[in-house]
Amino acid sequence: MRIHQALLMAGLLAAVSLAAAQTTSKVVATVNGENITEQQMLQTASADLSKLDANRPQPQAAYERAKLEVHWKALNSIIEDKLIAAGAARSKMTREELLNAEVESNVGTPSAEEVEQFYEANKAQISIPKAQALPQVRQYMIDSSGRRY
Repeated sequence: MRIHQALLMAGLLAAVSLAAAQTTSKVVATVNGENITEQQMLQTASADLSKLDANRPQPQAAYERAKLEVHWKALNSIIEDKLIAAGAARSKMTREELLNAEVESNVGTPSAEEVEQFYEANKAQISIPKAQALPQVRQYMIDSSGRRY
């Protein structure tokens, strides 16, 4: 009975130690007092890291640089999400409402005349009928806002 209890205690201690080790990950950034751990970053980067490993660039330095870029992209994504969430909470809005208010509403929508002018200026490069092309031209102009046509 004592051996059984000792084994049970040893197993529990090992499980607690393992759980503690898994939850304590190196902090790589802090946003508004909230830590972002290396484990979170790696989890966010996992799909991109898998793709990178599948198409491993040579030499090793190129691979390490690409891996670092994947880590930065993942970290920036987490930071962006936390900042958007904090901004939404401050404004008492949902994430989607905040993005709409701050981003979507500031994107210029081209007028029908501007879309028509753009189409006419570029119709030689467009291979679909005008009726199908105009909505796509409008979306292209919205996606490229800030450019001069």
